[in-house]
Amino acid sequence: MNFYFKLKHYLFLYFKTKYHYSVNDKLNENYWIKGYKVNIESQKWKVEKGIPLGLYNGVMKAPMKRRVHISGLCEYCFALKEIGREPEQDKVINFLLKNLDSDSIYIGHNSLLKFLFWKTYVSNDSDEYYVHGMGQGQILSLLTRYTIKNSSESLEEKIVEVSNSYLVQLNHVHGFVNKQEETNIILEEYPKNPDRPHVLNGWIYSLIGLHDYIEYASQKGIQDNLILEKKRTLDKSLKTLERYINEYDIGFWSLYNLPKGLQNICSMHYQEQHIVLLKALGNITNNQRFIDYSDIFQKQYNNVFYRLLALFVKVFISNLIKHKWIYKT
Repeated sequence: MNFYFKLKHYLFLYFKTKYHYSVNDKLNENYWIKGYKVNIESQKWKVEKGIPLGLYNGVMKAPMKRRVHISGLCEYCFALKEIGREPEQDKVINFLLKNLDSDSIYIGHNSLLKFLFWKTYVSNDSDEYYVHGMGQGQILSLLTRYTIKNSSESLEEKIVEVSNSYLVQLNHVHGFVNKQEETNIILEEYPKNPDRPHVLNGWIYSLIGLHDYIEYASQKGIQDNLILEKKRTLDKSLKTLERYINEYDIGFWSLYNLPKGLQNICSMHYQEQHIVLLKALGNITNNQRFIDYSDIFQKQYNNVFYRLLALFVKVFISNLIKHKWIYKT
């Protein structure tokens, strides 16, 4: 990712006037969030042999699986639907299914539970990886929609096994479900990175994905003996976010992650994400608090002075002081 790319896709966002995201209102072939097509139209995604590569790991000298970022893959498929290129999804979906990994844990009375997950690698020089909580949710959102049009029992079985990953705790090597106490559950985007706890957009994407699975399972009559536990996980995590959401508001902008402080301010890209994600989550869960904070972040986004202040804080407090860089390469 070069300097021009950063200017085009991140810095210039602070000076644009058009907001390109909107919200869909029901579970169908379209994702809850509309607007990903702009990443195809602006050529933000590099696509190789029909498969989108990750913005940062796409340049790795490694097998294709390690060069693909799961969130980008899912969002690319959402974008293909928006621009009427659905047939191209098939190759990407097949690539996704082929490269999912599996593991098992014991639950209850020594029952063995199989779950599927995507490995997100940390760097080109290491075999270290983590399970991206945001990506697990987006996989569920993508596959449930894909099977609405392309029904398959084998694919439904895989969807159930991806949803099983929501029962794997944070202390497991493949866990991203952070149970802090009996009532608090946070779905972590970066479960192995202590510098990025409780990432807001990742948490919401993960919640939406679990919601999509539960709704899909109900519509399709899928037999899942653990559906009640998954519903409890969703309910507890929604209530946790409802209690935490004010911590992401610093008065003029929103935070990328906690703890609350200027050093964790989000970029314009994520401010846009927070607005539409909270609106979508509020609509599908009928929770006015999420909608209210979507409106708060939207008003901040519309304020020119707040934009410039957020840009200053992002560059000189978050990037330069916290991370020791002006922009991430």
